[in-house]
Amino acid sequence: MGYLLIQNQTNAVANNTNHLGQRETKLIEIILFAGGNQDLVTWIEEFECIAVANNFTDARRLQIIPAYLKNEAAIWYTNINQQQAFGY
Repeated sequence: MGYLLIQNQTNAVANNTNHLGQRETKLIEIILFAGGNQDLVTWIEEFECIAVANNFTDARRLQIIPAYLKNEAAIWYTNINQQQAFGY
């Protein structure tokens, strides 16, 4: 799953375009993901819906997503990015 996330990040940065040239907004707040009883797939689906409603570009989504990961999810994300940086 980590490889897929990193591949999606790479693709998103390469396609840094905002659909229809609309400005980013903050109509809907993003909920933190801390694991535990939260379902990751559901959280990602909700994040994507919020990102569309707020007109976030793919690149912007990648910039802000780490701020909404807490506890074990944040540690996992940091480890995946460090592994990618060092070519693991």
